[in-house]
Amino acid sequence: MISIGIDIVKTERIERLYEKYGERFLKKVFTDEEINYSMQRKTFLNHLAARFAAKEAFLKALGTGLSKGISLKEIEVKRGKGAPFLNIYGKAKEILGKRKTEISITHEKDYSICVCVIYKNED
Repeated sequence: MISIGIDIVKTERIERLYEKYGERFLKKVFTDEEINYSMQRKTFLNHLAARFAAKEAFLKALGTGLSKGISLKEIEVKRGKGAPFLNIYGKAKEILGKRKTEISITHEKDYSICVCVIYKNED
């Protein structure tokens, strides 16, 4: 079985939350690694928005939203040498089980979009 989630985030939304709540917002939503990665970028708000979209797309593909005790910090966007990928922790990992995830992220000035696919590992 395959499930798909997609999310779009307007960068302005992340900007408003960051201006209003600052560090509190960042620490509630993003892991330290995600914050460090994004804040080193010239367009850090785009990178934060892309990570937020990835978290939401994953929750949609998982079919839970932010219910069942899942925290956004349990979903971490990582960068390897190629495409971004997710590290999943805690309750989210428990619900995901042995299934695998793939994500694709794109962002430009005003919007970030992520598609997440969850599929059964065939190994």
